[in-house]
Amino acid sequence: MSRPTRRDALRSATLVGLWAGLGTVGGCGVRLEDDAPDVPFLPRRTPVPAEAELLALLAALRGSGGAVAAVRADALARALVADGVPGSVVADATATAGRATATGRALTASTGASARVVASVRAAELADSPAALERALGRTPRAVPGLGRTIAAALEATRDAQLVADVAAARVAGPIPTGGRAADAPARRPYLALRDELAALAAREEAALPGDADPEPLGGRPATEIDGPETARTATRTALERALSTHGRLLVSIEPARAGRHREEVAAWLATLEAARVRFGGRPSALPGLATG
Repeated sequence: MSRPTRRDALRSATLVGLWAGLGTVGGCGVRLEDDAPDVPFLPRRTPVPAEAELLALLAALRGSGGAVAAVRADALARALVADGVPGSVVADATATAGRATATGRALTASTGASARVVASVRAAELADSPAALERALGRTPRAVPGLGRTIAAALEATRDAQLVADVAAARVAGPIPTGGRAADAPARRPYLALRDELAALAAREEAALPGDADPEPLGGRPATEIDGPETARTATRTALERALSTHGRLLVSIEPARAGRHREEVAAWLATLEAARVRFGGRPSALPGLATG
């Protein structure tokens, strides 16, 4: 039997090094991008939940034009990368599904940072369409298990805004005349309407509380700074902005397995607050409830 030559030894060492390198790369969690050629023993990347719909929605936002759509598209692109979608895939996103289909599926099935952005985009769309928001609020709310504390905080913020609207209605046009009603003064009517709207929203949120969660007591945030039209408007808008921020935290708290109607419901809550905020002088937000909006 002949002894191995130096060339045989070098070839064996090279093969061993190659196999070891592949094992190390695979063990470190490296995954191939979608368009990369197959390499033995190196697994392909698993798409994130609802990735196709998210990319289709991203493409639709990019194609919409305008500064608002650009803000939403940029936020969604960054969220997708944060969720693990390769940057090259995000950069090359093309519309492969209808906008409505993409939004609906992404709203109910996406997870992580992208889920929060999609729900905020949905909230903005509902805020811009009173008819669509009315349909969304026409559904019976369901309890959302596991989110008692977070929903209770949102409910408290809604009740705080409701209280501010009530105080503003009483003070925006001076004291209510003896024997009169708050609605006698036209300046009070928008605040009374908002108070009633927020009371209805609070009732929906209370209905969504899990059975073992106790609703917070009626908000007691002082509103003594209200003494006329300007301060009434400012205090009301500020209370709505606080409520929007609190509700925004709900968007990522909903577990993917329970997303479905729950995420659509929270988007409707956000839309209610956003539409009211705009009525009271706020600039429309590209992403209601998100700091980047």
